[in-house]
Amino acid sequence: MKDKPIEFNNVTKKYGNKKILDNVTFALDWQSCTWLAGSNGSGKSTVIKHILGLVKPTTGSVLVTGLDPYYCSSARRYIGFILDKDGVDPLLSTLDNLVFYTKLYIGRKLHGEDYNLVLNRVGLFEYKNALVKTLSAGMKKRLEIAKLLICKPRIIICDEPFSFLDKQGAEILVDVLKEYVAAGACAFVSTHEINCPNDVFDQKIEILHGCLVSRKMNKRCLR
Repeated sequence: MKDKPIEFNNVTKKYGNKKILDNVTFALDWQSCTWLAGSNGSGKSTVIKHILGLVKPTTGSVLVTGLDPYYCSSARRYIGFILDKDGVDPLLSTLDNLVFYTKLYIGRKLHGEDYNLVLNRVGLFEYKNALVKTLSAGMKKRLEIAKLLICKPRIIICDEPFSFLDKQGAEILVDVLKEYVAAGACAFVSTHEINCPNDVFDQKIEILHGCLVSRKMNKRCLR
């Protein structure tokens, strides 16, 4: 794909007189995984909201595959995401959540074996008929990983994806990110956890009080 997966061009976001993002500029490449680092309240989630088209900049522009995600729904079709708050229906079963998501994302139901393979990979096969409201927070996060696996997005957006995951769950997520990036995808992971697995990242962008303060480009930059 010719266009960059994600571009921020001099993006400033204000709510009233409060400036949340201040002249943020960066661009990401295909076949890359980037860590967006920063403390609570630094502006990380606002960056994510812009990429998902949930808000628009006060000034500047955000592009996803060359399109404005706020106005162009076609830009959002490339994106799969894991958000800080789970995006699953607690009243549906684990399997029914995946079926619903694939119908929404790709417009059709897949074969039963496709769902079974994904659920087995994330360690949820034995819970496929369980209502999501009965699952632990970590198991719900694994279901979010399953949603990525079942739909194979070109752009992966993660907001605090390692929260609630145990060591095995974190390893599953890292393997999925590595697999997708190797296949050409772009992954963008926002987290303030300094102990998150680091061998997946190609670069680190740090944001502080809404300003981009550093960018490290070297491979495995967190070591």
